[in-house]
Amino acid sequence: PPRGTHHPAEGYYEFYKGIINSVSIATTILPSGCHDFWPRIITRLAEFENMIGFFPPGGDDDYYTNVGKQVMQAVSKPFLWIGENEDLTAPCFQFGCKAYSTAGATFAPEASWQFWEHGVAGEVESMRQVFENDITPVLAIRELQSSDGLNTIKVAMEALGRAGGVTRPPGLQVTAA
Repeated sequence: PPRGTHHPAEGYYEFYKGIINSVSIATTILPSGCHDFWPRIITRLAEFENMIGFFPPGGDDDYYTNVGKQVMQAVSKPFLWIGENEDLTAPCFQFGCKAYSTAGATFAPEASWQFWEHGVAGEVESMRQVFENDITPVLAIRELQSSDGLNTIKVAMEALGRAGGVTRPPGLQVTAA
């Protein structure tokens, strides 16, 4: 279902079930919307052999963490909780989150690796130091021009000698201020 729409729980279940059943590779899902039914739906989807993990749907920190905790407590097989971005993921490692996705790794792959290593090891203070000292300044690049941050990330990637490419419409290119 498109992001931002409200479908009944069973509609979401059938949507993701169709995707999971249509492929023979490992799948993860990134649901959207703050709904009370997500832990139950993700747990049901985990019953499919090729369903290996999930991103909790976005929301405030408590909602995000609680969805992840409920799913991890309910699923009996090895299951991958993937956090999204450092700020949402940091409090989740202690409850079973084992991976995370971040744009920051594009610029600071070593710092992102250290953040993850400290997180899964339960080294909260070291994880916070890496985030504050090495990742936060890089992520501040997103604030250079009002947008979703993608266009500024692409420019920064190019400046570092990495392939950023142009921003696809309807996104805007970065312009000189």
